[in-house]
Amino acid sequence: MSIPSLYVAIKCGACYANTEHDGDQYVCFDCGLCWSNDDVFDGEPGEFLAEDASACDHPSGDTKPVVKVQPFRTVDGIVKEWREWTQIYGPCVLPAGHKSAHEHPLTTTYRDLDDTDAFLAAALADTEGQQLVQDILDRVGATK
Repeated sequence: MSIPSLYVAIKCGACYANTEHDGDQYVCFDCGLCWSNDDVFDGEPGEFLAEDASACDHPSGDTKPVVKVQPFRTVDGIVKEWREWTQIYGPCVLPAGHKSAHEHPLTTTYRDLDDTDAFLAAALADTEGQQLVQDILDRVGATK
């Protein structure tokens, strides 16, 4: 019996599934994307596996920006800094016929919220934030 060898998985940048290596490139069959051996570790974008494929163009996410407010930095379990994340979606850029989800933001930006008032203003601007604030108020026995 021998000691097992190491297995390194290269994950797809779109669906995060393990890719397969076909000898020349890494392939994600669910997304229809491939990366050459050289591109995998250079952060280069993938290419369509089928050379004649066109973009899916299915709506990807909501047409309006998605805003989420989340704790960013904590000290001893106390939130010291909140961050507001904004994701903007556009048409799906994966090849037509892919099996993975269409949920790929075009851009993701953030801004830090320094104080409680800024957090509350940003949190109340979106549904998840409203629920988060309500959960906090419920835990301390207060109301909005």
